[in-house]
Amino acid sequence: MPLTTVLQQLEKAYAQHQASLGEQYTWHKVQQDAFALLQSHLSTTVTAEKYKYTPIHKLLPDSFAWQHAPAALYQAQPCIHPAALADLFPASIDHYAVALTDGKVNDVTYAINNDLPFQLTHFSKATGDDQKLVDSYFEHYISGLDDPFAILNTAFFADGILLQIPAKTVLKKPICIYNYPPTPNSITYPRILISVKEHSEVSVINAWHTFPNQVAYTNAVVDIQLAPHAALTHYTLQLQGEQAYQVIHTNYYQQAHSKVYNHTFISDHKVIRNNLSCHLEGPYAKHNMYGMYYLRDTQHVDNHTIVNHQQPHTESNELYKGVLTDNATGVFNGSIYVQPEGQQTNALQTNNNILLSDSATMHTKPQLQILADDVKCSHGATFGSFDNHQLFYLQARGIPHKLAQQMLLQAFIDEMIHKVPSASLQAFVAKRLASVL
Repeated sequence: MPLTTVLQQLEKAYAQHQASLGEQYTWHKVQQDAFALLQSHLSTTVTAEKYKYTPIHKLLPDSFAWQHAPAALYQAQPCIHPAALADLFPASIDHYAVALTDGKVNDVTYAINNDLPFQLTHFSKATGDDQKLVDSYFEHYISGLDDPFAILNTAFFADGILLQIPAKTVLKKPICIYNYPPTPNSITYPRILISVKEHSEVSVINAWHTFPNQVAYTNAVVDIQLAPHAALTHYTLQLQGEQAYQVIHTNYYQQAHSKVYNHTFISDHKVIRNNLSCHLEGPYAKHNMYGMYYLRDTQHVDNHTIVNHQQPHTESNELYKGVLTDNATGVFNGSIYVQPEGQQTNALQTNNNILLSDSATMHTKPQLQILADDVKCSHGATFGSFDNHQLFYLQARGIPHKLAQQMLLQAFIDEMIHKVPSASLQAFVAKRLASVL
């Protein structure tokens, strides 16, 4: 579909969206500003380097009705039985369950949790300090918008979720956020703001789902703020069906001595674009970023990461691995920026890929931009088939060729699985990947 046609349809959808929300929300002006930016940014994206291998038509497919307002939160939410969540995530993993329908807390959340040791508030219902946090968030957010799909989300989201972990809180079990669209063939714009206060420690699982045989389009923004000495283990599990399209923007803002362990696992989809940015805004902040993807058929995944070292003594460690077969296409574009203030930065970035067919394609581009002179930084990427020396070694010991390949592939994947600290979550991820390998 021509871009001009998409923009015309989005203009109609935006008018419907704003009419249904009214002007009672504090982010009304933010949405107006975002929509005003949309046309120029989408037009620029057609030729932008960062979207070179993921063309605009892949992320704005004509199979969706862009002229209609998104599945809005002011509509009645579907009735989700607690048993449905058990089908999405194993009961063996003890966790706090938060069910979101297009970014709105579903009633099932309160039906299956007796008490929540954290705060969960809709943007539209925030008051007092919560309202100040939301207002401050939007006051600073719009000036940093430079991605057209983040702008699209900002223009069209209907509400958001503010999840706060109180200061000096250590949660023994993870919070699992189940994200799913309300109807088939829907276009949704979820927005999640997570705030981890001082000296707190928590694990959050963001699980993105569609129900069987459901076509869906999700454009999500997840912003995570970590106060000094906060610690977060964050999982992004992209478990959508084979007809799912997703663009997700995950942004971390870390203060002094904060730590993040970030895991992304992609096992099923049609087209995915992951924009992940990490801003190390305080000294001694650390970020570990791990990603694993398996692509088959004509699936397409684009992982675009940015790590911005803004203060001294910060650390980042990034490792992404991929397995591609059939006619699948993968993209990895990772950038590390070290600002002049980022002295004694330690940054490592690696992307390794195995291609199981001649028709699979992988585009990888690790990048460094260093403006400080006292740093330790490195980057690298590999892609290719199995190591023939390793295959020969195994076959020379009586292991059949196919089994030898399976063993090497499993070893390649296990490195990423074993970085997950939870044994039960390790087992879940391993089972999920095994089902598609």
